[in-house]
This record gives sequence, structure tokens and C-alpha cells, in this order.
Amino acid sequence: MTSKDVHTRSLLPILVSLVLIATACGAGDGEGQDGAEGGGVTIGAVVPLTGELAAVGEPTAEQFEWVVEIVNATGLNPCGDIRLVVRDQGDPEEAIRAATQLVRAEGAVAIAGPTSDGSVAIAPFAKTEEVVLFSPPGGTVTLDELGGDFVYRAVPSDSAGGEVAARWLTDQGYQRPAYMILNEESPLSLGEVAIGIVEQAGIPAVAEVIFNPGQPSYQGELGEILDADPDVIFLAGGLESGSTVIREADAAG
Repeated sequence: MTSKDVHTRSLLPILVSLVLIATACGAGDGEGQDGAEGGGVTIGAVVPLTGELAAVGEPTAEQFEWVVEIVNATGLNPCGDIRLVVRDQGDPEEAIRAATQLVRAEGAVAIAGPTSDGSVAIAPFAKTEEVVLFSPPGGTVTLDELGGDFVYRAVPSDSAGGEVAARWLTDQGYQRPAYMILNEESPLSLGEVAIGIVEQAGIPAVAEVIFNPGQPSYQGELGEILDADPDVIFLAGGLESGSTVIREADAAG
């Protein structure tokens, strides 16, 4: 597989989201937002530009902008050119405010890009406003029930990922698992599934620690885990917090 193939595949969720968005704006009589045929359409991108997942959100926003340029260059969108407006996801309350501003002030017909936290927060608003919400990375099990009716995602549920992690833990023969889980929607979702399956296999946790994002150190939380003398540590963290935990665990030996 070439690097071009990998890059193209990474853009598939964004391309799919734009198809859904085009459907949303063209479901009626093919008119754009200004009431004229092909008059253009606005979509909102709510992505994490700050905080734990900024390293993911920034390239995601850039990919959206790039794909919008490609789609607009074809001239094939029945709604006319797409105008993309990007907003920071922030915490769940900020995500709701961003979505509300995009729909009611900017006239967005759809919102794409939020993570699990943002998707769960925005979903009720999207359904009420009948606005398409599309999350490329939103795996949380909460969307298993909340999804559908304008709310979509492009990844498997964490119920699948959690089961894979749990099966690995049990297949490896670990008997004293400990769990460190970031206090955010997706890690909590993944951890809940994994812990449940491992415990059903008759292997109880020796420690479970929920930690908050943005801390300079997690030595206290890690110490609580190590004091329980686990034979394996299941870590569900973000890019920044997970790296900090791994670095401090390695230093502790």
C-alpha cells in the first residue's frame, strides 16, 4: 500500500460526511441557503483545537478544508459551493455552544468532526434542529443508542474495541489487571466495556483509577495503581495524558 493510498483512506470518513451533508442540503428542491438553485451551503466543523486532542483536531480541520476545496472544484454539488466554518470543540458545554452558533448564526445545514464527547453533547440538538451530525472518531457506546436520526459516525462502537482489549487481557492469562482511564467519554466507554468482559471471565480488577486530563504529572494516580501490585495495567488515555503516564511508569520501573 502506498502513502497515497493511506492518505486517501484516511480521508474517506470526511468524504462520506460531505456526501451526507450534500444529501441534507439537497433533500428538498435543490436550493441553496440563499433560496436560489446552487446558491451554496454552509457546513460546520466542530473539532478539538485545544486540549487533550488538539493534535488530532488540527489536522482533521485541515483535511476538511482540503476536501471542501476538492469538492467545490468539481462543481458537482447540487447545492453549489460548500462554505466551511470551523469551531473548537472544547468541553461538552462549549461544543453545544459551537454547534448552536454554527446552525443558528452561520446557517450550517450539518456539523461534522466532533469526538465522542462532542458528539454526545451535540446529538440532542442535532436531532431537534434536524441537522446532520457526523463524527469520524465517535466510538462511544452512548452513540449505540443515541445514533441514527441525523446522528452518524464512521468508526465501530467502543463495544467492539473494548471486547478486543478484554479478550487480549484474558487470552494472555493476566489475573491481576489494573485500569487507568481518562475521565472523558471515549476512554470511559472503552474501559467500561473492557472491565465488564474481563470481570465476567472471573478476573476482578485489583485497582481502577479515573484520572483527569491536563495534569502535569500522574504520579499519584500511578502510585495507587502500582501499590495494588497488578500484573498488567490497562491504560485508556489521551495523547498528552497517556504519554505522561507511560513516561512516568517507565521511570518508576
